[in-house]
Amino acid sequence: MPDTFGFGRHCSPRVFGHTGGSACVVLGPGHGVTIAARFHRNAPLVDRIRRDHALCTAVYTDLGFAVPEGEGRDHSAPVLGVI
Repeated sequence: MPDTFGFGRHCSPRVFGHTGGSACVVLGPGHGVTIAARFHRNAPLVDRIRRDHALCTAVYTDLGFAVPEGEGRDHSAPVLGVI
């Protein structure tokens, strides 16, 4: 699925993958980033969106592609408004 809101503010529009349930897979061809995570259990949608955004932000920050509070793309998330 192309990035509509689930992969965080620092991923490029070319990022694709799948988030949901207890897993998150993100492929970012622009930076050559691949993220695959399996979480202990499922969470409600709002918590999953926040968790997945935090994960992507942490990875992009640790790799030096972004700073946590730096510029990013706003996304309209269905249950959170603009994030």
